[in-house]
Parts: sequence; C-alpha cells; structure tokens
Amino acid sequence: MKIDFHCHLFPAEFFHALKRYYRDVMELCEDAKGGLVGVWAKTPTPARDHDARLEDIDRAGIDVEILSNPPI
Repeated sequence: MKIDFHCHLFPAEFFHALKRYYRDVMELCEDAKGGLVGVWAKTPTPARDHDARLEDIDRAGIDVEILSNPPI
C-alpha cells in the first residue's frame, strides 16, 4: 500500500473564505493558466480540484492520502 502522509489540498472555496475573514493577509490571484492561487505569508499556493487530485493520485499509484494543513 502506498501512502502519501503529507499532502496539501486547498479548494477554491477555502481561499475565498480566508479572503473574507483575513482581507489584509490573504491575496487571491491567477496563475498563467487562469487557475486560482492563494497567497499568504508570501507563499503562493494553487487551489486544487478534488476530482483532479483523485486522478493525480490514481496515476501515481497512491492508495491513501493524509491531508496536512499548515497553520493559517
């Protein structure tokens, strides 16, 4: 069994909620392909689609992912 024990997944809705509560801390922008990117603490992080992520882990042969969210 292949386990990814340190995975991050941020849906777009999460970034939009953070922006509502932390206007001065959270920045929203787009990447070159038009995808949403959330930026906080000078760290750009792309929003991910859950279904696309499942396809990615299937392609990589990963059986289980354990999500790890940084303190925001």
